Amino acid sequence: MKTQAFKRINYYEGQVLTAADFRDEQDYHNGKRRLLNRCLHGSGVVCGLDVSILDRSVRIEPGLALDCCGREIYVGQSQTRQLDLAEGAEYLLIQYYEYESDGVPHTAGAGDANLVHTRITEGFQLSWGYDNPMIEHAYRDDRWSSCGRDHAIPLARLCTAGNRRTLEHPFRPQK
Repeated sequence: MKTQAFKRINYYEGQVLTAADFRDEQDYHNGKRRLLNRCLHGSGVVCGLDVSILDRSVRIEPGLALDCCGREIYVGQSQTRQLDLAEGAEYLLIQYYEYESDGVPHTAGAGDANLVHTRITEGFQLSWGYDNPMIEHAYRDDRWSSCGRDHAIPLARLCTAGNRRTLEHPFRPQK
């Protein structure tokens, strides 16, 4: 949980705004939305994100999940990824990931050309895990409670029957 009060910019005529002011504005709105996501909805899959497995590739259908920080993990189109399945790994995990994108040249001084990124792209990462990172969270109404910490959430659990591996999806934790 956020431990300090939310502060928003108090605009006035003639105010000079800097990049830091615009970042503060974004942080304010993102912080409020993420707090509401955590408190009202918890974490886990909101819709979609059906999973299928073929050999070492995993296919995830479009959908939306919320992580424990209240961030939206959006998969806009079907994704097929090659994933190395570590021996003993049991959970397919998805985690919020962001990165700087849309680089443009920027002259910082006397002839120094640098690349600056004009956007932050919000995405996700997939991985296999040995443990369910949500094991200590309360589970109710197809959602986990949110702890406010940054970690992955499980999409599916790998099941082994004889020599055959399948995915349990939608994943339901043991009660």
